[in-house]
Amino acid sequence: MTKKVCIFTRSLQKGGAEKQSLLLVKALKNHFKTHLVVLYGDESIDDEYKDFLLKTEINPILLKGNLFQKFLGFLHFLRINKINTLLCFLYSTNVVGSIAGKLCKVKHIIGGARSSVYPNVTKLLVQKFLHNHVLDYTIINNKRGLENLTKKGFNSKKFIYIPNGIEINTAIAKEKNNKIINILSVGRFVEEKDYKTAIKAIACLKNIVASGTDYQYTIVGYGKLENEIRSLITDEGLDKLVKIVINPENVEKYYLEADIYLLTSIFEGFPNTIMEAMTYSLPIVATKVGDMDQLVKDNQNGFIVEVGDFESIADKLSLLINSPDKRNDMGKAGYMLLKNNFSFETFEEQYFKFIEQLH
Repeated sequence: MTKKVCIFTRSLQKGGAEKQSLLLVKALKNHFKTHLVVLYGDESIDDEYKDFLLKTEINPILLKGNLFQKFLGFLHFLRINKINTLLCFLYSTNVVGSIAGKLCKVKHIIGGARSSVYPNVTKLLVQKFLHNHVLDYTIINNKRGLENLTKKGFNSKKFIYIPNGIEINTAIAKEKNNKIINILSVGRFVEEKDYKTAIKAIACLKNIVASGTDYQYTIVGYGKLENEIRSLITDEGLDKLVKIVINPENVEKYYLEADIYLLTSIFEGFPNTIMEAMTYSLPIVATKVGDMDQLVKDNQNGFIVEVGDFESIADKLSLLINSPDKRNDMGKAGYMLLKNNFSFETFEEQYFKFIEQLH
Protein backbone atom coordinates (compact mmCIF):
# COMPACT_ATOMS: atom_id res chain seq x y z
CA MET A 1 0.00 0.00 0.00
CA THR A 2 1.27 3.46 -0.91
CA LYS A 3 1.94 5.53 2.20
CA LYS A 4 -0.22 8.67 2.23
CA VAL A 5 1.08 10.75 5.11
CA CYS A 6 -0.43 13.74 6.89
CA ILE A 7 1.61 15.95 9.23
CA PHE A 8 -0.88 17.66 11.57
CA THR A 9 0.50 20.73 13.32
CA ARG A 10 -1.10 23.33 15.57
CA SER A 11 -0.10 26.51 13.75
CA LEU A 12 2.56 28.09 11.57
CA GLN A 13 3.46 30.81 14.01
CA LYS A 14 7.03 30.91 15.32
CA GLY A 15 7.88 27.96 17.55
CA GLY A 16 10.08 24.90 17.86
CA ALA A 17 7.39 22.30 17.14
CA GLU A 18 6.12 24.29 14.17
CA LYS A 19 9.60 24.47 12.67
CA GLN A 20 10.11 20.72 13.16
CA SER A 21 6.76 19.95 11.50
CA LEU A 22 7.84 21.87 8.41
CA LEU A 23 11.19 20.12 8.37
CA LEU A 24 9.41 16.78 8.61
CA VAL A 25 7.17 17.54 5.62
CA LYS A 26 10.25 18.43 3.59
CA ALA A 27 11.93 15.17 4.65
CA LEU A 28 8.98 12.86 4.00
CA LYS A 29 7.83 14.35 0.70
CA ASN A 30 10.97 12.81 -0.78
CA HIS A 31 9.56 9.36 0.00
CA PHE A 32 5.76 9.46 0.41
CA LYS A 33 2.71 11.41 -0.69
CA THR A 34 2.87 13.91 2.15
CA HIS A 35 0.47 16.69 3.24
CA LEU A 36 0.69 19.39 5.90
CA VAL A 37 -2.51 20.33 7.74
CA VAL A 38 -2.65 23.29 10.14
CA LEU A 39 -5.29 23.20 12.90
CA TYR A 40 -5.32 26.96 13.52
CA GLY A 41 -5.08 27.88 9.87
CA ASP A 42 -6.79 31.22 10.37
CA GLU A 43 -3.80 32.50 12.39
CA SER A 44 -1.03 34.40 10.61
CA ILE A 45 1.93 32.47 9.20
CA ASP A 46 5.40 33.51 10.35
CA ASP A 47 7.37 35.20 7.55
CA GLU A 48 10.27 32.77 7.89
CA TYR A 49 7.87 29.87 7.44
CA LYS A 50 6.23 31.52 4.42
CA ASP A 51 9.65 31.57 2.75
CA PHE A 52 10.26 27.94 3.72
CA LEU A 53 6.90 26.85 2.27
CA LEU A 54 7.61 28.69 -0.97
CA LYS A 55 11.13 27.32 -1.40
CA THR A 56 10.13 23.73 -0.63
CA GLU A 57 6.88 23.88 -2.65
CA ILE A 58 4.73 22.85 0.31
CA ASN A 59 1.08 23.90 0.10
CA PRO A 60 -0.44 23.60 3.58
CA ILE A 61 -4.09 22.86 4.21
CA LEU A 62 -5.27 25.64 6.54
CA LEU A 63 -8.30 24.69 8.63
CA LYS A 64 -10.52 27.71 9.33
CA GLY A 65 -13.68 28.67 11.23
CA ASN A 66 -14.73 27.59 14.71
CA LEU A 67 -13.39 24.37 16.21
CA PHE A 68 -16.33 22.30 14.93
CA GLN A 69 -15.86 23.63 11.40
CA LYS A 70 -12.14 22.90 11.57
CA PHE A 71 -12.91 19.35 12.73
CA LEU A 72 -15.36 18.75 9.87
CA GLY A 73 -12.84 20.14 7.41
CA PHE A 74 -10.18 17.82 8.74
CA LEU A 75 -12.49 14.80 8.48
CA HIS A 76 -13.22 15.71 4.86
CA PHE A 77 -9.52 16.08 4.10
CA LEU A 78 -8.60 12.69 5.62
CA ARG A 79 -11.34 10.89 3.69
CA ILE A 80 -10.81 12.57 0.33
CA ASN A 81 -7.05 12.03 0.42
CA LYS A 82 -7.31 8.51 1.87
CA ILE A 83 -4.66 9.24 4.49
CA ASN A 84 -3.27 6.07 6.04
CA THR A 85 -0.53 7.56 8.26
CA LEU A 86 -1.27 10.56 10.49
CA LEU A 87 1.48 12.23 12.54
CA CYS A 88 0.35 14.74 15.18
CA PHE A 89 2.77 17.15 16.86
CA LEU A 90 1.34 18.63 20.06
CA TYR A 91 -1.42 18.19 22.64
CA SER A 92 -4.21 19.87 20.64
CA THR A 93 -3.42 17.98 17.45
CA ASN A 94 -3.05 14.72 19.39
CA VAL A 95 -6.61 15.15 20.66
CA VAL A 96 -8.22 16.27 17.39
CA GLY A 97 -6.12 13.88 15.31
CA SER A 98 -6.98 10.88 17.49
CA ILE A 99 -10.73 11.43 17.18
CA ALA A 100 -10.69 12.33 13.49
CA GLY A 101 -8.27 9.54 12.65
CA LYS A 102 -10.45 6.91 14.34
CA LEU A 103 -13.61 8.18 12.64
CA CYS A 104 -11.90 8.07 9.25
CA LYS A 105 -10.28 4.70 9.95
CA VAL A 106 -6.76 6.01 9.43
CA LYS A 107 -4.53 2.95 9.67
CA HIS A 108 -1.70 4.50 11.71
CA ILE A 109 -2.26 7.39 14.13
CA ILE A 110 0.98 8.68 15.63
CA GLY A 111 1.06 11.23 18.45
CA GLY A 112 3.76 13.68 19.45
CA ALA A 113 5.37 14.64 22.79
CA ARG A 114 7.88 17.47 22.77
CA SER A 115 8.58 18.41 26.37
CA SER A 116 10.29 16.74 29.31
CA VAL A 117 7.73 18.12 31.80
CA TYR A 118 3.90 18.44 31.66
CA PRO A 119 2.85 20.73 34.52
CA ASN A 120 -0.84 20.75 33.52
CA VAL A 121 -2.38 17.67 35.17
CA THR A 122 -5.43 17.53 32.89
CA LYS A 123 -3.30 17.60 29.76
CA LEU A 124 -1.03 14.94 31.22
CA LEU A 125 -3.96 12.61 31.92
CA VAL A 126 -5.45 13.14 28.45
CA GLN A 127 -2.06 12.56 26.84
CA LYS A 128 -1.65 9.35 28.84
CA PHE A 129 -5.07 8.04 27.85
CA LEU A 130 -4.48 8.78 24.17
CA HIS A 131 -1.00 7.28 24.25
CA ASN A 132 -2.01 4.09 26.05
CA HIS A 133 -5.40 3.43 24.40
CA VAL A 134 -5.82 5.33 21.11
CA LEU A 135 -2.52 6.15 19.42
CA ASP A 136 -0.40 3.48 17.76
CA TYR A 137 2.77 5.21 18.89
CA THR A 138 3.95 8.54 20.28
CA ILE A 139 7.08 10.08 18.83
CA ILE A 140 9.04 11.84 21.56
CA ASN A 141 12.03 14.05 20.85
CA ASN A 142 13.80 13.85 24.22
CA LYS A 143 14.97 10.99 26.43
CA ARG A 144 14.29 12.89 29.66
CA GLY A 145 10.62 13.22 28.75
CA LEU A 146 10.43 9.54 27.82
CA GLU A 147 11.78 8.58 31.25
CA ASN A 148 9.48 11.00 33.10
CA LEU A 149 6.33 9.95 31.25
CA THR A 150 7.10 6.24 31.61
CA LYS A 151 7.31 6.77 35.38
CA LYS A 152 3.85 8.38 35.23
CA GLY A 153 2.25 5.32 33.64
CA PHE A 154 2.76 5.85 29.90
CA ASN A 155 3.36 2.58 28.02
CA SER A 156 7.09 2.70 27.25
CA LYS A 157 6.74 0.23 24.34
CA LYS A 158 4.65 2.75 22.42
CA PHE A 159 7.25 5.54 22.51
CA ILE A 160 9.49 6.14 19.51
CA TYR A 161 12.48 8.35 20.27
CA ILE A 162 13.52 10.60 17.39
CA PRO A 163 15.41 13.79 18.30
CA ASN A 164 14.93 17.06 16.46
CA GLY A 165 16.88 17.74 13.31
CA ILE A 166 18.21 20.89 11.71
CA GLU A 167 19.36 22.05 8.30
CA ILE A 168 22.94 23.22 8.60
CA ASN A 169 23.34 25.93 6.00
CA THR A 170 26.34 27.64 7.58
CA ALA A 171 30.02 26.81 7.60
CA ILE A 172 32.10 26.80 10.78
CA ALA A 173 32.32 30.45 11.79
CA LYS A 174 35.64 32.21 11.45
CA GLU A 175 37.38 33.04 14.69
CA LYS A 176 35.96 36.11 16.39
CA ASN A 177 37.71 38.56 18.65
CA ASN A 178 35.12 41.30 19.05
CA LYS A 179 35.85 44.28 21.25
CA ILE A 180 32.36 44.02 22.70
CA ILE A 181 31.36 40.43 23.59
CA ASN A 182 27.78 39.74 22.54
CA ILE A 183 25.70 37.32 24.64
CA LEU A 184 22.48 36.19 22.96
CA SER A 185 19.21 34.52 23.99
CA VAL A 186 16.37 33.76 21.58
CA GLY A 187 12.96 32.63 22.79
CA ARG A 188 9.42 33.54 23.78
CA PHE A 189 8.90 35.77 26.80
CA VAL A 190 7.22 33.15 28.98
CA GLU A 191 7.78 31.79 32.50
CA GLU A 192 9.55 28.61 31.45
CA LYS A 193 12.37 30.56 29.76
CA ASP A 194 13.25 32.16 33.14
CA TYR A 195 14.71 35.43 31.90
CA LYS A 196 14.78 36.60 35.52
CA THR A 197 17.73 34.26 36.14
CA ALA A 198 19.42 35.38 32.92
CA ILE A 199 19.16 39.05 33.90
CA LYS A 200 20.48 38.35 37.41
CA ALA A 201 23.45 36.53 35.86
CA ILE A 202 24.22 39.49 33.62
CA ALA A 203 24.07 41.77 36.66
CA CYS A 204 26.60 39.52 38.46
CA LEU A 205 29.04 39.87 35.59
CA LYS A 206 29.74 43.46 36.57
CA ASN A 207 31.65 42.18 39.60
CA ILE A 208 33.63 39.32 38.02
CA VAL A 209 34.50 40.21 34.41
CA ALA A 210 38.04 41.47 33.90
CA SER A 211 38.41 45.23 34.08
CA GLY A 212 38.15 46.95 30.69
CA THR A 213 36.19 44.09 29.09
CA ASP A 214 33.01 45.20 27.38
CA TYR A 215 30.00 42.94 26.93
CA GLN A 216 26.31 43.22 26.14
CA TYR A 217 23.28 40.94 26.30
CA THR A 218 20.62 40.76 23.59
CA ILE A 219 17.25 39.04 24.09
CA VAL A 220 15.38 38.28 20.87
CA GLY A 221 11.74 37.21 21.13
CA TYR A 222 8.22 38.25 22.01
CA GLY A 223 5.49 37.38 24.48
CA LYS A 224 3.31 38.24 27.44
CA LEU A 225 6.18 38.88 29.88
CA GLU A 226 7.84 41.61 27.83
CA ASN A 227 6.97 44.43 30.25
CA GLU A 228 8.03 42.36 33.26
CA ILE A 229 11.39 41.59 31.65
CA ARG A 230 11.94 45.26 30.81
CA SER A 231 11.20 46.18 34.44
CA LEU A 232 13.71 43.58 35.70
CA ILE A 233 16.38 45.04 33.43
CA THR A 234 15.74 48.53 34.78
CA ASP A 235 15.62 47.35 38.40
CA GLU A 236 19.06 45.73 38.00
CA GLY A 237 20.47 48.90 36.42
CA LEU A 238 21.17 47.13 33.13
CA ASP A 239 19.46 49.40 30.61
CA LYS A 240 22.80 50.14 28.88
CA LEU A 241 23.94 46.51 28.90
CA VAL A 242 20.78 44.63 27.87
CA LYS A 243 18.85 45.09 24.63
CA ILE A 244 15.45 43.58 23.80
CA VAL A 245 14.62 42.92 20.14
CA ILE A 246 10.99 42.08 19.39
CA ASN A 247 10.40 39.38 16.77
CA PRO A 248 12.76 40.67 14.06
CA GLU A 249 12.41 39.65 10.42
CA ASN A 250 16.03 38.50 10.31
CA VAL A 251 17.06 36.53 13.42
CA GLU A 252 20.17 35.28 11.65
CA LYS A 253 21.72 38.75 12.00
CA TYR A 254 21.79 38.36 15.78
CA TYR A 255 23.28 34.87 15.69
CA LEU A 256 26.03 36.13 13.36
CA GLU A 257 26.84 39.02 15.69
CA ALA A 258 26.82 36.85 18.84
CA ASP A 259 29.83 35.40 20.65
CA ILE A 260 28.03 33.33 23.33
CA TYR A 261 24.56 31.77 23.51
CA LEU A 262 22.66 31.70 26.83
CA LEU A 263 19.60 29.61 27.75
CA THR A 264 18.15 29.67 31.29
CA SER A 265 14.96 27.62 30.86
CA ILE A 266 13.19 25.87 33.72
CA PHE A 267 12.24 23.00 31.40
CA GLU A 268 12.73 22.06 27.75
CA GLY A 269 12.45 19.02 25.54
CA PHE A 270 15.05 19.11 22.80
CA PRO A 271 15.74 22.86 22.45
CA ASN A 272 15.77 24.13 18.87
CA THR A 273 17.43 27.42 19.73
CA ILE A 274 20.47 25.60 21.10
CA MET A 275 20.75 23.73 17.80
CA GLU A 276 20.44 26.98 15.89
CA ALA A 277 23.16 28.59 18.00
CA MET A 278 25.44 25.63 17.34
CA THR A 279 25.02 26.04 13.57
CA TYR A 280 26.64 29.46 14.04
CA SER A 281 29.53 27.96 16.04
CA LEU A 282 28.50 29.59 19.31
CA PRO A 283 29.62 28.25 22.69
CA ILE A 284 26.68 27.54 24.97
CA VAL A 285 25.83 28.29 28.59
CA ALA A 286 22.58 26.50 29.43
CA THR A 287 20.56 25.06 32.29
CA LYS A 288 20.31 21.33 32.95
CA VAL A 289 16.90 20.67 31.39
CA GLY A 290 15.44 18.12 28.98
CA ASP A 291 18.02 16.60 26.68
CA MET A 292 20.49 19.44 27.04
CA ASP A 293 23.28 16.96 27.74
CA GLN A 294 22.75 15.49 24.26
CA LEU A 295 23.63 18.84 22.71
CA VAL A 296 25.97 20.46 25.22
CA LYS A 297 28.94 18.43 26.41
CA ASP A 298 30.08 20.21 29.55
CA ASN A 299 33.42 21.96 29.13
CA GLN A 300 33.66 20.81 25.49
CA ASN A 301 31.22 22.96 23.53
CA GLY A 302 29.78 24.88 26.46
CA PHE A 303 28.67 24.63 30.06
CA ILE A 304 25.60 23.13 31.76
CA VAL A 305 24.45 24.62 35.06
CA GLU A 306 21.61 23.99 37.47
CA VAL A 307 18.27 25.72 36.92
CA GLY A 308 18.11 29.13 38.62
CA ASP A 309 21.79 29.23 39.58
CA PHE A 310 22.54 32.71 38.26
CA GLU A 311 25.90 32.91 40.05
CA SER A 312 27.21 29.79 38.28
CA ILE A 313 25.82 31.08 35.00
CA ALA A 314 27.69 34.34 35.53
CA ASP A 315 30.92 32.42 36.31
CA LYS A 316 30.67 30.41 33.08
CA LEU A 317 29.84 33.49 31.03
CA SER A 318 32.85 35.23 32.57
CA LEU A 319 35.14 32.37 31.56
CA LEU A 320 34.00 32.66 27.96
CA ILE A 321 34.05 36.46 27.91
CA ASN A 322 37.65 36.50 29.15
CA SER A 323 38.92 33.83 26.71
CA PRO A 324 38.45 34.26 22.94
CA ASP A 325 40.31 30.98 22.34
CA LYS A 326 37.88 29.06 24.55
CA ARG A 327 34.90 30.67 22.80
CA ASN A 328 36.22 29.77 19.35
CA ASP A 329 37.26 26.21 20.27
CA MET A 330 33.95 25.44 21.99
CA GLY A 331 31.96 26.95 19.13
CA LYS A 332 33.72 24.77 16.57
CA ALA A 333 33.25 21.66 18.74
CA GLY A 334 29.52 22.34 19.00
CA TYR A 335 29.18 22.81 15.24
CA MET A 336 30.83 19.44 14.56
CA LEU A 337 28.76 17.68 17.24
CA LEU A 338 25.59 18.99 15.61
CA LYS A 339 26.67 18.13 12.08
CA ASN A 340 27.68 14.60 13.02
CA ASN A 341 24.58 13.71 15.06
CA PHE A 342 21.56 15.93 14.33
CA SER A 343 21.69 16.86 10.65
CA PHE A 344 18.62 17.02 8.42
CA GLU A 345 19.81 13.86 6.67
CA THR A 346 19.88 11.91 9.95
CA PHE A 347 16.44 13.28 10.89
CA GLU A 348 15.04 12.27 7.48
CA GLU A 349 16.47 8.76 7.66
CA GLN A 350 15.06 8.10 11.15
CA TYR A 351 11.53 9.17 10.23
CA PHE A 352 11.64 7.36 6.88
CA LYS A 353 12.68 4.08 8.51
CA PHE A 354 9.97 4.41 11.17
CA ILE A 355 7.15 5.05 8.68
CA GLU A 356 8.42 2.48 6.19
CA GLN A 357 8.21 -0.30 8.79
CA LEU A 358 4.55 0.45 9.61
CA HIS A 359 2.25 -2.22 8.16
